[in-house]
Amino acid sequence: IFQLQKCFRLVFLEFKRIVFHPAFLILTFFAISEILANFLGNVMSDRSMVYPFTSEFLKQTDHLWTYMIPLTIFFGGVLVWRERDNGSNEFYDTLPIPNWMSYLSKLFTLMGIQFLFITLVVSTLTIVLEL
Repeated sequence: IFQLQKCFRLVFLEFKRIVFHPAFLILTFFAISEILANFLGNVMSDRSMVYPFTSEFLKQTDHLWTYMIPLTIFFGGVLVWRERDNGSNEFYDTLPIPNWMSYLSKLFTLMGIQFLFITLVVSTLTIVLEL
């Protein structure tokens, strides 16, 4: 249990570092604004009432993966190379944590970033649809 607490503490620290990274904020802003513009353009074009069906949301978020793939690749690299940039990769193996904890915390951080990104996009579409 103590090992998992350490792991989730590492996940929280890495997650916080990535969420406030300028590249993440800019990419998320561009993705949300582009999907929002496409959604409003398609919904408002026929001037009819569109009910919030799942199919309507899925049509607008088809190209969400064009943002998700670079996001995952870039921040996966940021997570992996952070120790090397700090020069701490030399003694990282001597820390009192098992090797699997480092890998698992990076994996959970990337999963959390993807979940946050999708949640932000879908919640923005839901709020706009309700207005």
